[in-house]
Formats: sequence, structure tokens, C-alpha cells
Amino acid sequence: MPINVNSWEAKLDYSNVFNQYLKLELGYDGNYSHENTPNTTWRGSSYQDMSLATELYNRFIYTNNTTAFYFTLGGKVGNFSYSGGLRAEAWQVRARSLEYGQTKEDVEEYKRDRFSLFPSVYLSYAFPHDNELQINYTRRIRRPFGGQLNSFQDISDPTAISYGNPELEPEFSNSFELNYLKSWTYHMISVSAYLHQASDVMDRLSYFENEVLYTTWANAAKRLDAGVEIVGKNQLFAGWLDLTTTVNLYNNHISAWTYKMPTLSGGVTELSNKSQNSFAWDLRVMANVKLPWQLAFQATGRYASEQKSAQGSRQPGWSIDLGLRKTVGNWSFSLNCRDLFDSRKFMNTTVGENYTQSNKRWRGGRRFGLTIKYSFGNIKGKQKRSQDAEPMDQSGYGDSEM
Repeated sequence: MPINVNSWEAKLDYSNVFNQYLKLELGYDGNYSHENTPNTTWRGSSYQDMSLATELYNRFIYTNNTTAFYFTLGGKVGNFSYSGGLRAEAWQVRARSLEYGQTKEDVEEYKRDRFSLFPSVYLSYAFPHDNELQINYTRRIRRPFGGQLNSFQDISDPTAISYGNPELEPEFSNSFELNYLKSWTYHMISVSAYLHQASDVMDRLSYFENEVLYTTWANAAKRLDAGVEIVGKNQLFAGWLDLTTTVNLYNNHISAWTYKMPTLSGGVTELSNKSQNSFAWDLRVMANVKLPWQLAFQATGRYASEQKSAQGSRQPGWSIDLGLRKTVGNWSFSLNCRDLFDSRKFMNTTVGENYTQSNKRWRGGRRFGLTIKYSFGNIKGKQKRSQDAEPMDQSGYGDSEM
């Protein structure tokens, strides 16, 4: 059976500036996706005697729909700017995980419908000589994706079996930020003190049963990050080099937790850990270079230090991406290389009662891509702000780490 994955997105935005004191923005944002992804494994000593390993077969049927409506009111009085809004989101999930020989009629469909509200407030005051102070509050959500919800057991390593948790709930967070910005003609610096609080944190939990280590996803602990983010933007060498450097320094606190984990044998095992505090930091450097003949070059480097998790830690990691873009009229041609040095590896350590496990996973190695775009009319897309350092594999067999 072929893999079938499709998704579509719809947006509608409206804005009206009544006067300098009041501006209204309204919008609709819909993201709808569906996948039917069979996972097959063939076994044999040679190509001629290969046969389907039925015990490793899985067919994941997954629908993930998000519908959101939002409004924002803002304005400006002298040097004081303000904005407040509310986003209402409805989230719908439908999923079935089928073994070999099963049909949709054999497995009850898992259904989930959730509705959430996300308020936001932005206040800023502009001081003389291009100085600005900002105070922000936002409520956010991180939803589980297909691979975290699929109950299919990966038994490729019979001593370490992993599977998803259909009961996994979204992770909600509240973010408070105090920002200071200073601008010059060719330079800008931003210093932000922040407090990020998250509940029902999605994390991997492991347990031993019959000499086998089982790993799945669960909502166990609470997390509190308090730190400082420094962003510097510089135009150098007569403007042909734009350099953006982001340094994030923070204390990561994970609360003490106890979780009763249902085991695959039908029992329940109790997992727990004490509270943890650790210092972590990450660095991101992005360079944009203007070249002759309408060419633009971009290089992005990332580094993340060790970070604690509910039941262990994630080891440090780094990566470098490159891109080259050529513009010809309304046409744009982009060539990119993701993970130039094949360094994007995810190393984790899990610590449990009487055991420690370390593992390493690769996302797919060095990848090259070519993108061709044609722009017409006056359509301007809004750039999405990613909440994760790495894009997730949305299929029912992906992994997410960072």
C-alpha cells in the first residue's frame, strides 16, 4: 500500500486602522492534514528470499486539524505602544494504528477534540536616542504529533522497545518577557529577561519489564526556565554582510514528579524523580551575504548545551546549514544544504532505578534541496515563528528532540 500524506492551509486576515490610538486585526488560520502511512519491513538472507516481517508491520491512519480565530487591538499614544489579543483554537485528532491483516473496522478510532484560548499582551515605551523598553506576556501550546501518539511498538531492538502514547496531552506554557532594545544606524542589540513556565511537559519515560527497556511519551513534570537572551544584529562591510547572533543563557528547573505508567503487560509501574536545577545555554549565528548578479548566500550555525529532562538529559549538539538564492524578476531559485557536516545527532541519557541508558539517533544526515518560486500580485506571506529549534517529522514514525 503506498504512503498517502496530504495537508493544506487556509488563512484570512483583516486589519483596520481607526486612528493612531486604535488598530484592529482579525484573522482565521486553518491547518488540516491527513496521513495513511504503512510501515513495512522485509527479512531474508538475500534479495530472492525476502519475505514480509508481519510482526513489524504497522499502518497508521492519522488526521490532525487545527482551526484558529484571533483578534488583536493595539495603538500608540506618544512614545507608548500597546497591543492585546486573544486567539481561540480548536484541535481535532483522529487516529488508528493497524497491525498486519487488520482493517479500519477492526480497530476503534481514537478521537480527541480540544478547545483552548491564548491571550497575549505587548507593551512598549520608546525613549530618546533609539532606546526602547518592552513588556510581553503570551500563552502558548506545544501539541503532540503523529509519532508521539502512535501506539505501534518499534521492536527492531528487542531489548529496547519504543512506542507512542495516544493519551498524550498538549503542553501549555506561559511566557513573561522584559526586553531592552538599542538601535544604531547599522547595529542593534536586544537584551531580554524572561520567565517561561510549562505544565504537563511532554517527555520520554522509560521502564524495565521482563529484562526489556520500554520507552514511551507521557505528561509527567512541570518546567520553569528563567534566563537572559541577547540578540545582536550588525550590518558590516558597507551592508553586504548582515550578521545576527543570538545567545540564550538560562536556568532550567524541572519539578519533582511521580507518574503511574501503564505497562504493555496490563500492569502499572510507578516512576518518579526528584526536582532538578541546571544551567544551560544555546547559540545561533546567521550570516546573510549579498553577492553580485542578484545572488544571496546564507549560513546558519547552531549549538545547544546539555539540558536536563524528566528522566535524564539531552547531550550537547551542533549543526550548520547553508543556502544560496538567485532572484530573476518574479522568479526565485534557492539551493540549500541542511546539516553540512552531518552533525545533527540526538544523544540522550536515561537514568532509572538500577540502570543508565545512553542512545544516539540521526535525523537523516546531510540533505540538499532546490526550491523554485514565482511571485505574482501583491500577496505577502506571513513568516511563521517556530517554537522548536528543529522541525518535527509529522509522520507516525518520526522523532522529535529539540
